[in-house]
Amino acid sequence: RLCDIFYEWLDYKAEFKNNKIHTKKQNTSSYLNFVQGTPIDTMPLNKILAIDLEEWAVSVLRQHKMTAKQFNNHKIVVTGTLDYAKRKGYIDTNPWRSEELQYRHLFSSVRIKPSQKMVFYPDEIEDLCGGLESGYKKNGSLTNLGLMMKFDLGMRVGELAVREWADINWENETVFIQKQENNSGEV
Repeated sequence: RLCDIFYEWLDYKAEFKNNKIHTKKQNTSSYLNFVQGTPIDTMPLNKILAIDLEEWAVSVLRQHKMTAKQFNNHKIVVTGTLDYAKRKGYIDTNPWRSEELQYRHLFSSVRIKPSQKMVFYPDEIEDLCGGLESGYKKNGSLTNLGLMMKFDLGMRVGELAVREWADINWENETVFIQKQENNSGEV
């Protein structure tokens, strides 16, 4: 079982690949957080099929949003241990290497903002506005409302700074933006 040979593999890897103590700690953490207690951890090695590994990968990726690089850093404890088991003669083939596993569609991608002008993505603005609304309900701060207006209406800071209640028409759901404050504080 993986749980029986993981630490043996870890010691072997540290000795023969000259891994630093940090790498050993990182591999141990990955094993404890993502493998220990899962079905593949306690299955006999010769009973682990590619589908079992695929189910493990899908489960990990659904529970923890990860990029491909992050996931690859964690899956090494499974693939490396299975490679070691094959080299020791415990299994004939490493099931991870025998088939193309289907889990890559679950990777979260690192988003690159398209320009320097785009400060937030739309979903980030939505999350931020949700937090601002919650903050307003908790403490009644008008700053929260002002920032929500800024995101919802695309107002400039100078336009927001000089807003008055009279600028808002609640019946027509409109805001009149007829003035703004400049850098020197003039309206």
